[in-house]
Amino acid sequence: MTPCNLWQPDCQTPDTYVAFRAEFTVSEAGSYTLHHCGASWYRIWLNGQWLSEGPARFDPAQPEYIATTLALTPGKHCLAAQVHHVGCDTRMLLAQAPFLYASLVSDTSSVPLQWQAKRLGAYHSQVRRISPQLGWIEWCDHNKLPVGWQLPGFGEIWSTACKAKKTTPPMHQADLPAIRYDAIKPNLIAEGQLRERLFYAKDDPPMAFALRSLNPKESSEGRWMRFDLGQVRLGCPEIRLRASKGDRLEIGWAESLIDGRVVPTINASLGTSANMDHYILSEGENVIEPLTPKGGRFLEIHLLSTSENADLGEMIFHERSIFPRTAEKAFSSEDPLLNRIWQTGINTLRACAEDAITDNPTRERGQWLGDVANVGLQVGAAGYTDLRVFGRGLKQAAECASPEGIVAALFPGQRAYLSSFALNWIDACHNYFKLTGDRAFLETLFPVALKNCLFFERFFASSFTPDMPNEIWGFIDWGYPAHLKDGRHFALYFHFVSAFNSLKVWSDQLGRNDEIEELVERQHIRTKAFEAKLETLGGASFLRYHEQILALRTCLVPPNEIATCLDYCESYIRDCFPMNETAPDIGIFKLEPETTPFAFVSNPNTITPYFLHFALPVFFENGREAFALEVIRTCWGWCLDQGLTTWPEFFSMRGSHCHRWVDHPKEGGLKVGLRTLPSPDKPFGERKEPAFTLFSKLETPQQEAEAAPLKAIIGIEYWSDILVQASEITKDTVEE
Repeated sequence: MTPCNLWQPDCQTPDTYVAFRAEFTVSEAGSYTLHHCGASWYRIWLNGQWLSEGPARFDPAQPEYIATTLALTPGKHCLAAQVHHVGCDTRMLLAQAPFLYASLVSDTSSVPLQWQAKRLGAYHSQVRRISPQLGWIEWCDHNKLPVGWQLPGFGEIWSTACKAKKTTPPMHQADLPAIRYDAIKPNLIAEGQLRERLFYAKDDPPMAFALRSLNPKESSEGRWMRFDLGQVRLGCPEIRLRASKGDRLEIGWAESLIDGRVVPTINASLGTSANMDHYILSEGENVIEPLTPKGGRFLEIHLLSTSENADLGEMIFHERSIFPRTAEKAFSSEDPLLNRIWQTGINTLRACAEDAITDNPTRERGQWLGDVANVGLQVGAAGYTDLRVFGRGLKQAAECASPEGIVAALFPGQRAYLSSFALNWIDACHNYFKLTGDRAFLETLFPVALKNCLFFERFFASSFTPDMPNEIWGFIDWGYPAHLKDGRHFALYFHFVSAFNSLKVWSDQLGRNDEIEELVERQHIRTKAFEAKLETLGGASFLRYHEQILALRTCLVPPNEIATCLDYCESYIRDCFPMNETAPDIGIFKLEPETTPFAFVSNPNTITPYFLHFALPVFFENGREAFALEVIRTCWGWCLDQGLTTWPEFFSMRGSHCHRWVDHPKEGGLKVGLRTLPSPDKPFGERKEPAFTLFSKLETPQQEAEAAPLKAIIGIEYWSDILVQASEITKDTVEE
């Protein structure tokens, strides 16, 4: 049978699941390769064992297959695939006609596969989107799933899989290492009885989940368990439990606890969200493993059952990442805080690394160019040797460029175009070459880089502060005051200068200087004009924080003004949260009237982790290492003090704060925090030892060594020796 795109004609409705299976025989033992691709998420098994998954996200005009190697013994085997036809645009993929492609080959020939297919009616369709950026929650009746369909010798006869309506352009192999799944044993942090409060489960699933009474006074209607994965991770839980037919299991996810419990919604989704799944259980032993990975740190499992035989058994979490758990490179200093900050950065990157470098494993799983090009590439190079996922992302940004030539900022699924990201792409491509030596990469993308640069140059023909088209987000930084009309918006021009400088070096390395001669001449004239304009404005001190940093970065500040600019930028940073803990944090974004839909206004005087990526090297390179290290220790140290184990997008716990790590004046004198109360000379209080150090070592390899002498003091061997159930605690009212 010639490999082709497969599907079932009656399975075109969005949020439909289809199972495929093909039994085949090989006469010789050896290594075989399965090429596979699909229009949306799928998982593949070989003889009942997980083999692979996909697709690797792609632009519909540039489909890519995954090549999975498998060792086969002589005899009969079975390949099985479960495909979820999402049927709507997501951050990963644009909606397209459903299909599955699978071809099995050896070194010498292809193996014929006779595929059978069946719609899986166990899944209820379109109950709820996870969010406007992601697909659908799983709502599955396990009683209706065919048993053993992934195994050889399955008895049911299914219909022959049909040729899909979808025809794709020629596919090429995705240049990626294999996705890894690492088994993690989550930490059980709480459990108890539950009782339902809402009548209809499908009315509002996340609200029904969040409003259930935990440890109710009335009779119990089930049990719940809450787990901590130690950090935000992407993956799937595998839950083994015993139930009666018709019992229900729900899994809720969250990056942080709200009032001590999981609320399975996703912050900043720009719409309703439901970070959860629902399963109707069968009689006896059940193994529940969601098909689609999700992200979060905390998982809460609700078993709705009044049966005495129902029992929540054990859970293993399978973490998904393209990078190994242990970095291949290392950083070590005499400062334990810096060491911990470095490792947390590696952990954060790994959580956001699947078939692409993503913005976040929970909220959107979108491949944003800023995460690939600006921050991610540098962090990746500090920890790992295989950087192909970054190169693939940079290529995909080019493949998804607009007809006018601006490379995409969000791709290959839902699309967005950002001016600064597109210019930073040129810098990143050249940086990728410096890190990998991949000259073919430069050769392939040079025409795209030139067209991208020329697209922006035309906007600077008559102004250094041009207005971009509405469809292009003029993003500089979350703290950038884009709404102010004061004639100082040179930030984009400075990004353009940086991109031009990289393109000039790029063309020189390829021997293609003749192709940019006119651009170089125009930029030389433009540089003189900008120098004159800046002088008329009073020099570089006229610029704000963001402009000064970018001007210093591109050597556009006159030498006699460098120290003044550095002083100003240092003062600005010191005045912002969390350098100044009395300053406001980033605040809640609000749309500025009469601007594009992407123009947001945050609190004034805001610093962000993103823009410090540009600012800190400026201080290091100008002899102010001490200040740069102070910023790193203070800002990222503040994040660690909040109990975070991966980095936040902003220096803020707004919307996700769940622990107080300092004493509070209205605690009735308990003073149970990890810092003392503030005083006039110590606005942040002082760390309280040994409690602070103990908490800082939890969930690290040093946990047991740090805790052992303290456990000896109180005479216990295991923490469970002093565990007190919530039902045993008598609560008193404390007067303020």
